[in-house]
Amino acid sequence: MTTHTGTIPSKTRRETVLHLSGIRQRHFYGKGYRAKANITIDNLLHRLHATINQQIEVIQDQLTRTRVTLIDGRPTILDFIDTDIIDEFRHDIQEHGIRLRLSEEVVKIEKTDTGKVITYLKSGKRVASEMIMVAAGRKGATDALVLENAGLEADSQGRLNVDEHYLTAVPNIYAVGDVIGFPALASTSAEQGRLAAYHAFDVVTTSRPEHFPFGIYAIPEISTCGKTEQELHADGIAYETGIARLKETARGQIQGTNEGILKLIFALDGQRLLGAHIVGEGATELIHIGQAVMAHEGTLDYFIGAVFNYPTLAEAYKIAALDAWNRINC
Repeated sequence: MTTHTGTIPSKTRRETVLHLSGIRQRHFYGKGYRAKANITIDNLLHRLHATINQQIEVIQDQLTRTRVTLIDGRPTILDFIDTDIIDEFRHDIQEHGIRLRLSEEVVKIEKTDTGKVITYLKSGKRVASEMIMVAAGRKGATDALVLENAGLEADSQGRLNVDEHYLTAVPNIYAVGDVIGFPALASTSAEQGRLAAYHAFDVVTTSRPEHFPFGIYAIPEISTCGKTEQELHADGIAYETGIARLKETARGQIQGTNEGILKLIFALDGQRLLGAHIVGEGATELIHIGQAVMAHEGTLDYFIGAVFNYPTLAEAYKIAALDAWNRINC
């Protein structure tokens, strides 16, 4: 039996390591900590087995009681996300029992006498559920603004067109946030408002982020910043990618992480980082490393030479960079 460097989260597992290694010193894990004198290997294995089985039963119970079916008329989900990230995300959610019904059109919804909801699809399929939630997108809240009095016109989704300074067609009116469309996130909207205010008062700012990060708080999380592989391919830009699985890091192994990847995209000319894309635990936190490197026009060399705390999930950046380096120099 072995253990990875780092915190041993379970008291039972700590006693296992202490007993098998023969360590009985003070201050090993808290003041005066000692394993029980009468503990045996059989007893430890039994306790470990019982603990793990109980945790698995709780998870399985939650999954069997909450079955989710996602219906979408499009052939894929989140088509603005890098394809490798979406492929991993789809695999993960389907492993957790979520069923996908893509390229399907809902034609009718009925509620039965027993309280069940039946969703009828154009393909002839039927989906029975206890509840249905409709997520049909968001509209800009501009209907009540009487925009025509100001000489402005919103599109069918309540959105306004703006220039790089968030200025509308009317010279003294700015628009930011949900009313200008994608990405319509709180963090990006706040930054857009700051830049619009600077421009309105003729204040020069040297801070004008080229890449905004955004996160999707699903399980697992998704976060992305910069160009996707499909965008670079469409633009005819030569690039190479590097991928790391979070379970390849020591922290991932300690945490028992079995899912999640980090993908980096580098330009072949100069090896500048063009995009960082993550799916997995802590994705919305990890993305900021890639964002910072892109903001300073960092290259592959930074990740190759950088030292990351050990053990951390951030080490995945170095693993992905080495993967890209091997592909470039093969």
